[in-house]
Amino acid sequence: PLVRYRTGDYAELVFHGGEPRLVGLAGRAPTRFRTESGELLNNIEVTHALAGFALPQWTLLQRRDGSFDFRTSAGNATVLRAALLSLFGANARIDVATDAVFDGKVRQYVSELE
Repeated sequence: PLVRYRTGDYAELVFHGGEPRLVGLAGRAPTRFRTESGELLNNIEVTHALAGFALPQWTLLQRRDGSFDFRTSAGNATVLRAALLSLFGANARIDVATDAVFDGKVRQYVSELE
């Protein structure tokens, strides 16, 4: 079995005609976030919304009360907040910090919602 480094994904590495292939990939479960309107979005939607910013590392937490905490070590907080508001709703409560310091690999997506 193969474990992708610190991602939570598992697969078997097999060789077919000398080429390596992953078989039976079991990816980690998505983290779901609730928008202002109550719609549930998978974490990949956040990844897509932030793809153009080339952020080296960041985290997103949705608190139990529905508000968000976004942390990164780079970028323009106003522009990043606007991108997240366009995803989660114009009146979503989103705190953005661009001076975060991370120690190694972080858990990128966390939701405290039930």
